[in-house]
Amino acid sequence: MGPVYNNSMKIIRLSLAGLLLILAIPIWRSFDWISIIWPDSYAMTMSLGLWSILFLCLPLKFLRPKIHPFLMMVPFLFFWGLSFLFSPLSKMATNQSTHTHCGYLTYSGSLYPLSPILSEAFRDDLEARNQMCWLRKMISRVPEKFDSSSEVNTYLDLTQKRLMAPEIKYRVALPFVLIFLGKTLHSWEKMNNPLNQFESAKMLVKGIPFWTEQYQHEISLRKYGWWNWPHSSLIQFEYGLIENNWEKLQIMVEEQ
Repeated sequence: MGPVYNNSMKIIRLSLAGLLLILAIPIWRSFDWISIIWPDSYAMTMSLGLWSILFLCLPLKFLRPKIHPFLMMVPFLFFWGLSFLFSPLSKMATNQSTHTHCGYLTYSGSLYPLSPILSEAFRDDLEARNQMCWLRKMISRVPEKFDSSSEVNTYLDLTQKRLMAPEIKYRVALPFVLIFLGKTLHSWEKMNNPLNQFESAKMLVKGIPFWTEQYQHEISLRKYGWWNWPHSSLIQFEYGLIENNWEKLQIMVEEQ
């Protein structure tokens, strides 16, 4: 092949490698939603394995075409192995909302400890995701069934204290608050003398306006400095989809 062809192929390879490396972090960040919505270790393992192949191993091959296949697979084996050691959500207790609650291999779990020194957009992004991971853990730890009314009262009191604990309560976390409260009431229904479903639904709907007033920090309406771009635009669009549709979700629940 001529030198012109070789140079052209080299430019294409370098361009593809650069593009994949640029996309690596945004795609890794998007996998947080899998951990938040469906915190399954197998799903996390498959996601990280696929991510490492497409965004680490493949760029390595483009940059070094003659690299040994085994060396190219080192990133894949590394992340695949780590995913078996870490869960999608951290094992920290749920009594402190400021703990790192997203798994340590997730974007949010890895970077959350650095949030105090990052710019506003990154800080809001990480804190909002950590709050959602915290609520997701609380949802998974609701008892399947309460044994007595006193246990219910104790749990509801504890629940309110924890939900009120964060200094900044992100509106994007409200759907998870709703799910958490709904699961708590559902467990209440399973007692020997349960509430009927109508009374349970009324209690849930009655509480929604209160929590809406508490969780009102809207990222989509914040004014970020130019140095936060493009991350600020990304999170305002992403979280805005949830924040701006929360009222519609609230109306749907109230109509039930």
